[in-house]
Amino acid sequence: VGGQGVSESRSDMPASVVPSSLGQGLVDEDARQLAAKLVNALYRLVKACQLHAETNQAVAQVTDYVVTAVAQFCTKASVGAAAILFSPHAVFVNRQMLKASRETYQLAIELGTLLEPLGVTEVTLTREISAGEVADFGRVVAEYLREGKKSSRFETGGWEGLKLRRVVGLGASHDMSPPV
Repeated sequence: VGGQGVSESRSDMPASVVPSSLGQGLVDEDARQLAAKLVNALYRLVKACQLHAETNQAVAQVTDYVVTAVAQFCTKASVGAAAILFSPHAVFVNRQMLKASRETYQLAIELGTLLEPLGVTEVTLTREISAGEVADFGRVVAEYLREGKKSSRFETGGWEGLKLRRVVGLGASHDMSPPV
């Protein structure tokens, strides 16, 4: 008896009738869909910035889309930020494995692959992120991908509302064991 079938059959009930455990499942499902939307938006931003100037209308639209996706995710998940962690074979949003279509998941893995040479495996976007920060992020990533020009933002950790860092996991190539 899977909980998924129960929550699907009860999704048409008013919230006051749905037991709290089922209601939380519905909220989680919405947050997961918004996480996929957010990762997809970041990928689209990087690709748009590779093709167009930062001032282009297409870039402006994708920039607004990213800001909106961050706000929607943070609101639905009741969090102040979305932390996207990229690994070679998986993507996590706020420590939960990304649940997305195969196409979106492949785009997410590709985005992680694009960011990895920059020393970035985690991107954290706060609820207060500005369109300027998003546009600047897209521009500096695109500049690196086009020209090999690495911005100091990658060394200093990003922007106020968009933090960048490298997370080294257990699969790292160097020995992470504590000294004996």
